[in-house]
Amino acid sequence: MIRIGFFIILGAGLASAQDFEYGASGRITGKARYCGSGRPHAGGPSLDINNGCGTCIYAARGGTAYYYGGCRNFCSNGDGCNGAAGNYVQIYHTAGYKTRYLHGLAGTQVTGTVSESRKILKMGSTGGSGASHLHQDIWRNGTRLTAWLNSVPPCYSTVTRGYNIPYNFPSISAPANNSPWGCN
Repeated sequence: MIRIGFFIILGAGLASAQDFEYGASGRITGKARYCGSGRPHAGGPSLDINNGCGTCIYAARGGTAYYYGGCRNFCSNGDGCNGAAGNYVQIYHTAGYKTRYLHGLAGTQVTGTVSESRKILKMGSTGGSGASHLHQDIWRNGTRLTAWLNSVPPCYSTVTRGYNIPYNFPSISAPANNSPWGCN
């Protein structure tokens, strides 16, 4: 465990070409189940990272991004737009992987080729969300992956974007090495 400022980084270090990164910095508030209540996650098993409205969200790996939007912006208690997903970005990666980043604010999206760590969205509470957070999930060949959720830190731990998810994702080839975007 390393302490940097007010962030505690658990697990492995900076992401390498064989990993997926956390899409945002913040506190884990849900995995396969919601932290606190223990209820199953309504959107299916995923990682929920809570932080302030407008916090930047970044690509977990390089790939081809598509933005799905049209929802009004909310910082709490979304309106159920886009089947509860709200405004979101979906990125297709190598080896049949895709990642999704849900509940973002409109007007902050990116579409097209993106590099790992590129800013793609800003955190909000659109769709079926009750508070500003990132809902990040990982799929492979059309199936939502869940085993990786057991490798992330426990509920209410803090994670930092740019650090790898401590799980061995098989058959991932290295993306092009492009410069990441900064964020205020």
